[in-house]
Amino acid sequence: MEFRAANLKYPLLSYLYMKNQNRARPAGDGFIKNCNELLDVPEERRARREIVLDALEKAIASVHPDTVIPENVGLSDNFLDIGGREFPLKGRLAVIGMGKAAYHMALALDRILGERVDYGIVNSIKEERIGNIEVRKAAHPFPDEQTVKSTEKAVELAKSLGKDDLAIVLISGGGSSMFCLPHPDVSLEEMVGMTKEMMEKGADIWELNTVRRSLSMVKGGGFAAYLRPARTISLIISDVVDNHLPSIASGPTVAVEDEGEKAEEILRKYGLWDDVSEGVRKAIRERKERADADLNLIIADNRRAVNHASVVLTPHGLDHQIFHGIRGDVRKIAKSIAGMRMCAVMGVETTTEVRGNGTGGRNQELVLRTLSLGFEGTIASVGTDGIDGNSPYAGAIADEHTRRVAEEKGLDVEEFLNNSDSSSFFEKTGGAIRTGHTGTNVADLVVVVKR
Repeated sequence: MEFRAANLKYPLLSYLYMKNQNRARPAGDGFIKNCNELLDVPEERRARREIVLDALEKAIASVHPDTVIPENVGLSDNFLDIGGREFPLKGRLAVIGMGKAAYHMALALDRILGERVDYGIVNSIKEERIGNIEVRKAAHPFPDEQTVKSTEKAVELAKSLGKDDLAIVLISGGGSSMFCLPHPDVSLEEMVGMTKEMMEKGADIWELNTVRRSLSMVKGGGFAAYLRPARTISLIISDVVDNHLPSIASGPTVAVEDEGEKAEEILRKYGLWDDVSEGVRKAIRERKERADADLNLIIADNRRAVNHASVVLTPHGLDHQIFHGIRGDVRKIAKSIAGMRMCAVMGVETTTEVRGNGTGGRNQELVLRTLSLGFEGTIASVGTDGIDGNSPYAGAIADEHTRRVAEEKGLDVEEFLNNSDSSSFFEKTGGAIRTGHTGTNVADLVVVVKR
């Protein structure tokens, strides 16, 4: 796999960073909770780790709702300023949200709008009330009955809105699971079962969401149809590296063309079509009403995170390449990184096949596979949402020190890889990165500092 680096310069970002930073600042009091443990390495390795962890910290902060909501939302008298456009407040103002970042998006929005919000329902990571916004805990990576009930309540709210009302929809990654209303002929159990099988067989996010859109009443513009005739503004934190709107939370406010044929092809590809129910086949072949929001605005994405990580490397004299939108199998990407001659910052969206019953995720596996190929330097890969696979970690960091510790403990890297158990490896060698839920979600970020 060959990568093509972005030929871009960010003079304003570099200026602002260098104006306020004289050296790398470890992120011990930020998103990375175990920073001191990760820096407990020989001095010759510590400086590189400080730079890499600081780059990750700055990147996550740059795409957090506390940063991007105030940048894009303002209130003046009876007008909302959204992304430079004015929207008059005539009737009720409703807030509906879904996804891993939706809770923090609602918090940031409430600080600006407060009591101007008449009612809100948000499906996210917590159960809480924020002003007039009711936040309901939803399930991820697979929806449950409570998630469906909360989504039904959001649909009821949407149907109650009139032409003078305004709806702000807060959309972020994870919304495909956390905002779920199956087609009447499809059971939740069957939808979840298909999703699990596709994930285990290595399906990418585009394939997963194409199928989920076809089986849902609220995806692919289905929810925007329920919101009519109210005016609708969607604020989106994108977890898809190419910002394909229908793929972000499966596009609840983005109308897509009939995808029945594509969904059928994907299910056939993974050997599932012959086993699905007649209800699934009917849902896939039946056209549902869809609509677009008046404004679908991406306020944070993977590209922004990569760019902010990049400017952390610049003051240290680290010439580096920037890669946006890297997709592919984790094995091929690890091989390409291992062969790099320069430092790099990358936005990635990898796929991997679960091969055992271990604990881990695609970020930790990417780091471990790169290390196993003789990589010299420091590499870290994290999921910006703070959760990597079925592990409690965001990702991992590794270098020559990691390799030495593994050798001293007699750890067989291939054994961990063959059992999809990368987390156990990094727990034993001290490289697992722990953040907990970060409050945002813009796919994965890789920082590489060569020796």
